[in-house]
Amino acid sequence: MTKEQKLLQYKKIFSEAYESYPEIWDIIQEGFQESDYRMDAVRQIAYAIQMLPEKYNFYKGFLEIVKRYHAIDQNICEIGAGFYPALSRDILKEQQRLQKGTITAIDPDIILPKHSKIKTRRESITSQTNLQEYDLLLAYMACDATIPIIDIANSYHKPYVIGLCGCLHESYNPFLPISYQIRKQHESIIWYARNNLEPNMELIIETLPKQYEIDFPVLVKKRK
Repeated sequence: MTKEQKLLQYKKIFSEAYESYPEIWDIIQEGFQESDYRMDAVRQIAYAIQMLPEKYNFYKGFLEIVKRYHAIDQNICEIGAGFYPALSRDILKEQQRLQKGTITAIDPDIILPKHSKIKTRRESITSQTNLQEYDLLLAYMACDATIPIIDIANSYHKPYVIGLCGCLHESYNPFLPISYQIRKQHESIIWYARNNLEPNMELIIETLPKQYEIDFPVLVKKRK
């Protein structure tokens, strides 16, 4: 299936959203690059305009885990936020209610109106990216950015909450079940995170509530 066919397929699924918000379709198409198709694009938009079915609202479940361990009224950075950072938008709403805190969204393909109060950094991160100014690092299914986030957090002694993805970042083995390979990848990332903890930090492994039907680990680094 080509990128254009995928776009049309998702547009059909969320046709009601595009009828009410025709400009959304233009934003989505602008956010796609020739060599890449953002699988999270429509889900982010549907969530932002409150048309995402509750059982697919993974961002809400992830944010509830964040709030269980960390205050929202801090200087927060969401990494791998997507081209339309729906999670950052909800964090901003809570910060405005509390009248405290900032939210910065980082993604190489991010697109936001100039009047948005979400701070943005349009870039890819590496283990050497400077994120010292932030109090808390967040990432939901950040894929290849996961290990760099752990490294950065270790370098600057920062807490984080990272929701692991279901992608295979290493070579695919056709002789092993994909579910097994993903599970081993998760175990490897958790091992790496545990071995990159400062003495005053601890790692807690959470999962989203069962209603979301996704059981990928969520790594919570917090101060003891």
